[in-house]
Amino acid sequence: MRDLFKGAGAVEHVNLLSDQETGQPKGVGFVTMGSAADAARACETLNGKSLNGRKVRVNMAESKRQ
Repeated sequence: MRDLFKGAGAVEHVNLLSDQETGQPKGVGFVTMGSAADAARACETLNGKSLNGRKVRVNMAESKRQ
């Protein structure tokens, strides 16, 4: 995931979610980019790209509802 996203800019952090009981990947993750411009570039250029045979959906995270 890091390698895919570093093509769009500076990657600060990658968090891939796993099932707590089985340890299997959930297919969901979060990438923190170095700047808002890098994040926007990642959304524009990487959304719909293939990673390990699966299409990735890339969008900006929304803040939690209160």
